[in-house]
Amino acid sequence: FSERKSLENQNYKPTVLTTFTVIADIARNISGDRLLVESITKPGMEIHGYKPTPSDLIKASKADLIVENGFGLELWARKFTAAAGDIPVVVLTKDMKPLPIEGDVYSGKPNPHAWMSPRRAMKYVDVLINAFAGLDPSSKETFQRNGNVYKQELQKLDNELRTALSVIPSERRVLVTCEGAFTYL
Repeated sequence: FSERKSLENQNYKPTVLTTFTVIADIARNISGDRLLVESITKPGMEIHGYKPTPSDLIKASKADLIVENGFGLELWARKFTAAAGDIPVVVLTKDMKPLPIEGDVYSGKPNPHAWMSPRRAMKYVDVLINAFAGLDPSSKETFQRNGNVYKQELQKLDNELRTALSVIPSERRVLVTCEGAFTYL
């Protein structure tokens, strides 16, 4: 975070603004009490077609870092972050290969719900650890420790899912859902 802000207030916490609540939750697990993490959208709000408000833009312009998912989930985010000013932006799925959407009007486009896979969520954690360490280098060890604890929880969840599914013969594994996000499972 900027020297100006740290010199003005020794208790200053850098602000991380996420595009939606799931990312905010992951970020809080990593940041602990070292960063102020807020979501642009509120719980239960539709993320895909969200329309940022003027107060969202003001909040973003005061952030130290903006975190978005990518894969086209928040199409509004590009214009939003550009309008917020010279705020660093981290895209969690930047170097990740997406699963394609199948069987609807978005067929062939990237399925943006990569956090639904515990293994892919672990990659989100790694990206956030690095971004947060760049934002507040003095807290790097805290971010790494918190991130490792969170990744252990994700690994446990991944193991539980794989164990539960392994008892079902592969030819009988069919998931019927109205939400394409579950393809990452």
